[in-house]
Amino acid sequence: MRRPQAALDERGAVVVIVAIVAVVLFGFVALAVDAARIYAERAELQRTADAAALSGAQAAWQGPDPSGMARRFIEENPTPYHHSPTGADVVSCSVAGCSVEIGVERFELLFAGVLGIEDTSLSASATAELSAGTPGGDKLIPWGIIDCLSPEGGPASCASLSGGQEIALSFGSTEQRGNLVGVGLPAEGSCPDPSGVISGTGYEEFLSGRGLACEIGKGASLTTLSEPAEVVQARTAAALGSRLAGCSSFGQTVSIDDSGFAHVGDLDDPCLVAVPLVADPGPAEPGVAQQVTVTRLALLYLTGTGPVGTVDGSAPLYEGVLLQGLLSAEAGGGEAPCESGDGVCVVKLTE
Repeated sequence: MRRPQAALDERGAVVVIVAIVAVVLFGFVALAVDAARIYAERAELQRTADAAALSGAQAAWQGPDPSGMARRFIEENPTPYHHSPTGADVVSCSVAGCSVEIGVERFELLFAGVLGIEDTSLSASATAELSAGTPGGDKLIPWGIIDCLSPEGGPASCASLSGGQEIALSFGSTEQRGNLVGVGLPAEGSCPDPSGVISGTGYEEFLSGRGLACEIGKGASLTTLSEPAEVVQARTAAALGSRLAGCSSFGQTVSIDDSGFAHVGDLDDPCLVAVPLVADPGPAEPGVAQQVTVTRLALLYLTGTGPVGTVDGSAPLYEGVLLQGLLSAEAGGGEAPCESGDGVCVVKLTE
Protein backbone atom coordinates (compact mmCIF):
# COMPACT_ATOMS: atom_id res chain seq x y z
CA MET A 1 0.00 0.00 0.00
CA ARG A 2 1.40 3.39 -0.97
CA ARG A 3 1.81 6.13 1.56
CA PRO A 4 0.39 9.51 0.52
CA GLN A 5 3.04 12.04 -0.37
CA ALA A 6 3.04 15.59 0.92
CA ALA A 7 1.71 18.10 -1.50
CA LEU A 8 4.38 20.09 -3.28
CA ASP A 9 2.90 23.44 -2.09
CA GLU A 10 3.65 22.58 1.60
CA ARG A 11 7.44 22.46 1.17
CA GLY A 12 7.86 26.25 1.88
CA ALA A 13 5.97 26.19 5.18
CA VAL A 14 9.17 26.05 7.24
CA VAL A 15 10.42 29.27 5.70
CA VAL A 16 7.18 31.00 6.61
CA ILE A 17 7.35 29.73 10.21
CA VAL A 18 10.99 30.83 10.59
CA ALA A 19 10.11 34.28 9.30
CA ILE A 20 7.25 34.61 11.76
CA VAL A 21 9.39 33.40 14.68
CA ALA A 22 12.20 35.77 13.66
CA VAL A 23 9.80 38.73 13.76
CA VAL A 24 8.53 37.66 17.18
CA LEU A 25 12.07 37.18 18.53
CA PHE A 26 13.14 40.57 17.15
CA GLY A 27 10.12 42.09 18.90
CA PHE A 28 11.16 40.54 22.20
CA VAL A 29 14.76 41.75 21.80
CA ALA A 30 13.53 45.24 20.90
CA LEU A 31 11.26 45.32 23.93
CA ALA A 32 14.09 44.07 26.20
CA VAL A 33 16.52 46.74 25.00
CA ASP A 34 14.02 49.57 25.28
CA ALA A 35 12.71 48.26 28.63
CA ALA A 36 16.28 48.36 30.01
CA ARG A 37 16.70 51.95 28.80
CA ILE A 38 13.34 52.93 30.31
CA TYR A 39 14.31 51.31 33.61
CA ALA A 40 17.65 53.15 33.72
CA GLU A 41 16.10 56.55 32.93
CA ARG A 42 13.28 55.95 35.43
CA ALA A 43 15.83 55.13 38.14
CA GLU A 44 17.77 58.33 37.38
CA LEU A 45 14.55 60.35 37.51
CA GLN A 46 13.66 58.81 40.87
CA ARG A 47 17.08 59.55 42.34
CA THR A 48 16.79 63.17 41.21
CA ALA A 49 13.27 63.48 42.62
CA ASP A 50 14.31 61.95 45.96
CA ALA A 51 17.35 64.19 46.34
CA ALA A 52 15.44 67.31 45.27
CA ALA A 53 12.67 66.61 47.79
CA LEU A 54 15.23 66.04 50.56
CA SER A 55 17.13 69.23 49.73
CA GLY A 56 13.88 71.21 49.67
CA ALA A 57 12.78 69.77 53.02
CA GLN A 58 16.13 70.65 54.59
CA ALA A 59 15.85 74.18 53.23
CA ALA A 60 12.37 74.42 54.78
CA TRP A 61 14.07 74.41 58.18
CA GLN A 62 17.23 76.26 57.25
CA GLY A 63 16.28 78.85 54.65
CA PRO A 64 13.55 81.04 53.17
CA ASP A 65 13.17 79.39 49.73
CA PRO A 66 12.77 75.59 49.92
CA SER A 67 11.01 75.34 46.54
CA GLY A 68 13.83 77.27 44.88
CA MET A 69 16.38 74.93 46.48
CA ALA A 70 14.55 71.88 45.13
CA ARG A 71 14.26 73.38 41.64
CA ARG A 72 17.94 74.32 41.60
CA PHE A 73 18.85 70.74 42.46
CA ILE A 74 16.74 69.50 39.53
CA GLU A 75 18.41 71.99 37.18
CA GLU A 76 21.92 71.08 38.31
CA ASN A 77 21.38 67.31 38.18
CA PRO A 78 19.72 66.50 34.85
CA THR A 79 19.15 62.95 33.70
CA PRO A 80 20.09 61.99 30.11
CA TYR A 81 16.59 62.83 28.81
CA HIS A 82 15.50 65.38 31.42
CA HIS A 83 17.97 68.12 30.57
CA SER A 84 16.05 70.94 32.22
CA PRO A 85 12.81 71.50 34.15
CA THR A 86 9.70 71.41 32.00
CA GLY A 87 6.09 72.36 32.43
CA ALA A 88 5.46 68.82 33.68
CA ASP A 89 7.68 69.37 36.73
CA VAL A 90 5.86 70.17 39.97
CA VAL A 91 7.59 71.35 43.18
CA SER A 92 5.58 72.12 46.29
CA CYS A 93 7.26 72.90 49.62
CA SER A 94 6.10 74.10 53.02
CA VAL A 95 7.48 74.22 56.56
CA ALA A 96 6.52 70.56 56.94
CA GLY A 97 8.44 69.24 53.94
CA CYS A 98 8.62 69.13 50.17
CA SER A 99 7.07 67.12 47.34
CA VAL A 100 8.54 66.85 43.84
CA GLU A 101 7.26 65.38 40.60
CA ILE A 102 9.44 65.40 37.50
CA GLY A 103 8.98 63.80 34.12
CA VAL A 104 10.22 63.18 30.61
CA GLU A 105 7.43 64.01 28.19
CA ARG A 106 8.96 62.21 25.17
CA PHE A 107 11.34 59.32 25.76
CA GLU A 108 12.35 58.02 22.31
CA LEU A 109 12.46 54.25 21.84
CA LEU A 110 15.16 52.68 19.69
CA PHE A 111 13.68 49.45 18.38
CA ALA A 112 10.06 49.41 19.46
CA GLY A 113 9.24 51.74 16.57
CA VAL A 114 9.16 48.64 14.35
CA LEU A 115 6.13 47.58 16.39
CA GLY A 116 4.55 51.01 16.03
CA ILE A 117 5.66 52.43 19.40
CA GLU A 118 7.80 55.50 18.78
CA ASP A 119 8.09 57.02 22.26
CA THR A 120 6.66 57.08 25.78
CA SER A 121 6.53 59.40 28.77
CA LEU A 122 8.22 58.78 32.14
CA SER A 123 7.78 60.37 35.54
CA ALA A 124 8.94 60.06 39.14
CA SER A 125 7.74 61.63 42.36
CA ALA A 126 9.04 61.95 45.90
CA THR A 127 7.89 63.50 49.17
CA ALA A 128 10.21 64.35 52.06
CA GLU A 129 8.87 65.36 55.45
CA LEU A 130 10.53 67.29 58.23
CA SER A 131 9.68 66.32 61.80
CA ALA A 132 11.00 66.79 65.29
CA GLY A 133 13.85 64.36 65.89
CA THR A 134 13.41 61.30 68.08
CA PRO A 135 16.93 59.88 68.24
CA GLY A 136 17.61 56.42 69.51
CA GLY A 137 20.13 53.61 69.12
CA ASP A 138 23.73 54.07 70.24
CA LYS A 139 23.64 57.84 69.56
CA LEU A 140 21.29 58.57 72.46
CA ILE A 141 23.11 58.86 75.78
CA PRO A 142 21.55 58.62 79.27
CA TRP A 143 22.00 62.24 80.28
CA GLY A 144 19.61 65.11 80.83
CA ILE A 145 20.93 68.67 80.38
CA ILE A 146 18.94 71.46 82.01
CA ASP A 147 17.18 73.47 79.28
CA CYS A 148 17.26 77.28 79.37
CA LEU A 149 13.75 77.33 77.91
CA SER A 150 12.29 76.18 81.22
CA PRO A 151 14.56 77.25 84.08
CA GLU A 152 13.12 77.19 87.57
CA GLY A 153 15.90 78.76 89.53
CA GLY A 154 18.31 76.22 88.12
CA PRO A 155 21.97 76.40 87.14
CA ALA A 156 23.15 79.39 85.14
CA SER A 157 24.97 77.18 82.60
CA CYS A 158 21.90 75.72 80.92
CA ALA A 159 21.37 74.68 77.31
CA SER A 160 20.43 77.43 74.86
CA LEU A 161 21.63 75.93 71.53
CA SER A 162 22.58 79.38 70.29
CA GLY A 163 25.04 79.12 67.42
CA GLY A 164 26.87 76.06 68.68
CA GLN A 165 26.97 76.58 72.42
CA GLU A 166 30.18 75.59 74.14
CA ILE A 167 29.16 74.23 77.50
CA ALA A 168 30.76 72.69 80.58
CA LEU A 169 28.60 69.97 82.17
CA SER A 170 28.66 68.74 85.73
CA PHE A 171 26.60 66.46 87.91
CA GLY A 172 27.34 68.89 90.74
CA SER A 173 28.00 67.82 94.29
CA THR A 174 26.34 67.78 97.68
CA GLU A 175 27.09 71.45 98.13
CA GLN A 176 26.19 72.75 94.67
CA ARG A 177 23.79 71.67 91.95
CA GLY A 178 25.04 70.78 88.50
CA ASN A 179 23.44 71.30 85.11
CA LEU A 180 23.54 67.59 84.23
CA VAL A 181 21.64 64.53 85.50
CA GLY A 182 22.01 60.85 84.73
CA VAL A 183 18.75 59.30 83.53
CA GLY A 184 17.34 55.92 82.72
CA LEU A 185 16.64 55.11 79.06
CA PRO A 186 14.33 52.37 77.82
CA ALA A 187 16.31 49.62 76.13
CA GLU A 188 15.67 48.08 72.73
CA GLY A 189 13.63 44.90 73.02
CA SER A 190 11.63 46.21 75.97
CA CYS A 191 10.08 49.32 74.40
CA PRO A 192 8.18 51.16 75.54
CA ASP A 193 9.25 51.26 79.17
CA PRO A 194 7.05 53.97 80.71
CA SER A 195 9.29 54.45 83.75
CA GLY A 196 12.58 54.50 81.85
CA VAL A 197 14.25 52.85 84.85
CA ILE A 198 17.42 50.92 84.13
CA SER A 199 19.43 48.62 86.35
CA GLY A 200 22.78 46.91 86.53
CA THR A 201 25.28 48.16 83.94
CA GLY A 202 22.69 49.66 81.60
CA TYR A 203 23.87 53.23 82.23
CA GLU A 204 27.46 52.37 81.32
CA GLU A 205 26.40 50.44 78.22
CA PHE A 206 24.33 53.32 76.90
CA LEU A 207 27.04 55.88 77.65
CA SER A 208 29.84 53.91 76.02
CA GLY A 209 27.76 53.16 72.90
CA ARG A 210 27.40 49.42 73.53
CA GLY A 211 23.71 49.69 74.40
CA LEU A 212 20.85 50.52 72.05
CA ALA A 213 18.30 52.91 73.53
CA CYS A 214 14.73 53.28 72.33
CA GLU A 215 13.73 56.47 70.56
CA ILE A 216 12.37 59.23 72.78
CA GLY A 217 10.85 62.56 71.85
CA LYS A 218 9.65 65.81 73.36
CA GLY A 219 7.39 65.33 76.33
CA ALA A 220 8.88 61.98 77.38
CA SER A 221 9.25 61.42 81.11
CA LEU A 222 12.58 60.02 82.32
CA THR A 223 13.73 58.95 85.76
CA THR A 224 17.00 60.28 87.17
CA LEU A 225 19.52 58.01 88.82
CA SER A 226 19.03 58.01 92.57
CA GLU A 227 22.72 57.69 93.51
CA PRO A 228 24.69 60.67 94.85
CA ALA A 229 26.46 62.83 92.22
CA GLU A 230 29.85 61.43 93.21
CA VAL A 231 28.72 57.87 92.47
CA VAL A 232 27.22 58.87 89.10
CA GLN A 233 30.48 60.63 88.24
CA ALA A 234 32.46 57.47 89.00
CA ARG A 235 30.14 55.35 86.88
CA THR A 236 30.42 57.88 84.04
CA ALA A 237 34.21 58.18 83.93
CA ALA A 238 35.16 54.74 82.56
CA ALA A 239 32.26 54.43 80.12
CA LEU A 240 32.75 57.91 78.69
CA GLY A 241 36.48 57.31 78.34
CA SER A 242 35.90 54.31 76.07
CA ARG A 243 33.61 56.40 73.84
CA LEU A 244 36.05 59.32 73.59
CA ALA A 245 38.87 56.97 72.56
CA GLY A 246 37.29 56.39 69.14
CA CYS A 247 36.55 60.02 68.23
CA SER A 248 38.04 62.08 65.43
CA SER A 249 37.76 65.84 66.01
CA PHE A 250 35.04 68.47 66.15
CA GLY A 251 36.40 70.35 63.12
CA GLN A 252 36.46 67.20 60.98
CA THR A 253 32.93 66.13 61.94
CA VAL A 254 30.92 69.33 62.31
CA SER A 255 30.79 72.76 60.66
CA ILE A 256 28.52 75.58 61.83
CA ASP A 257 27.11 78.10 59.37
CA ASP A 258 26.33 81.77 59.99
CA SER A 259 22.85 80.98 61.26
CA GLY A 260 24.22 78.59 63.88
CA PHE A 261 23.02 75.49 62.08
CA ALA A 262 25.23 72.41 62.39
CA HIS A 263 26.23 70.56 59.25
CA VAL A 264 27.34 67.06 60.27
CA GLY A 265 29.86 65.38 58.00
CA ASP A 266 30.38 62.14 59.92
CA LEU A 267 27.41 60.67 61.79
CA ASP A 268 29.57 57.70 62.82
CA ASP A 269 31.87 59.80 65.02
CA PRO A 270 31.19 58.36 68.52
CA CYS A 271 31.71 61.77 70.12
CA LEU A 272 28.67 63.11 68.25
CA VAL A 273 25.73 62.09 70.45
CA ALA A 274 22.07 62.93 70.92
CA VAL A 275 21.13 64.14 74.39
CA PRO A 276 17.77 65.03 75.96
CA LEU A 277 17.32 68.57 77.24
CA VAL A 278 15.06 68.50 80.30
CA ALA A 279 13.03 70.90 82.38
CA ASP A 280 14.76 71.82 85.62
CA PRO A 281 13.49 69.34 88.23
CA GLY A 282 14.71 71.47 91.14
CA PRO A 283 16.97 70.32 93.99
CA ALA A 284 16.90 66.57 94.64
CA GLU A 285 16.76 64.87 98.00
CA PRO A 286 19.74 62.57 98.59
CA GLY A 287 19.05 59.05 97.35
CA VAL A 288 15.70 59.95 95.78
CA ALA A 289 15.09 59.66 92.02
CA GLN A 290 13.20 62.43 90.23
CA GLN A 291 11.00 62.54 87.15
CA VAL A 292 12.24 64.90 84.44
CA THR A 293 10.41 65.93 81.28
CA VAL A 294 12.18 66.09 77.92
CA THR A 295 11.67 69.57 76.44
CA ARG A 296 13.65 68.91 73.22
CA LEU A 297 16.65 66.95 72.01
CA ALA A 298 19.99 68.27 70.82
CA LEU A 299 23.22 67.10 69.29
CA LEU A 300 26.24 67.26 71.56
CA TYR A 301 29.82 66.91 70.44
CA LEU A 302 31.94 65.78 73.38
CA THR A 303 35.25 67.61 73.32
CA GLY A 304 36.76 66.50 76.63
CA THR A 305 36.42 65.51 80.25
CA GLY A 306 37.99 66.74 83.47
CA PRO A 307 40.21 67.92 84.84
CA VAL A 308 39.13 71.01 82.88
CA GLY A 309 37.81 72.81 85.91
CA THR A 310 35.56 72.12 88.86
CA VAL A 311 32.36 73.46 90.29
CA ASP A 312 33.52 73.47 93.89
CA GLY A 313 36.97 71.92 93.76
CA SER A 314 35.77 68.31 93.55
CA ALA A 315 33.20 67.88 90.77
CA PRO A 316 34.77 67.24 87.35
CA LEU A 317 33.38 68.91 84.27
CA TYR A 318 32.61 67.46 80.87
CA GLU A 319 33.14 69.77 77.91
CA GLY A 320 31.17 69.79 74.69
CA VAL A 321 29.41 71.84 72.03
CA LEU A 322 25.61 71.78 71.91
CA LEU A 323 24.22 71.95 68.38
CA GLN A 324 21.06 72.30 66.40
CA GLY A 325 21.29 69.82 63.60
CA LEU A 326 19.47 67.87 60.95
CA LEU A 327 19.77 64.11 60.83
CA SER A 328 18.79 61.48 58.30
CA ALA A 329 15.82 59.19 58.74
CA GLU A 330 18.02 56.72 60.59
CA ALA A 331 17.60 58.86 63.69
CA GLY A 332 13.85 58.44 63.68
CA GLY A 333 11.17 61.05 63.20
CA GLY A 334 8.29 61.95 65.46
CA GLU A 335 4.72 62.95 64.70
CA ALA A 336 5.28 66.62 65.56
CA PRO A 337 6.54 69.03 62.89
CA CYS A 338 10.02 70.46 63.28
CA GLU A 339 10.06 73.90 64.88
CA SER A 340 12.76 76.55 65.06
CA GLY A 341 13.44 75.80 68.73
CA ASP A 342 14.00 72.09 68.21
CA GLY A 343 17.54 70.89 68.59
CA VAL A 344 17.29 67.85 66.33
CA CYS A 345 15.10 67.59 63.25
CA VAL A 346 14.81 64.65 60.90
CA VAL A 347 14.18 64.76 57.17
CA LYS A 348 12.96 61.54 55.58
CA LEU A 349 11.35 60.30 52.39
CA THR A 350 7.75 59.21 52.89
CA GLU A 351 6.79 58.41 49.28
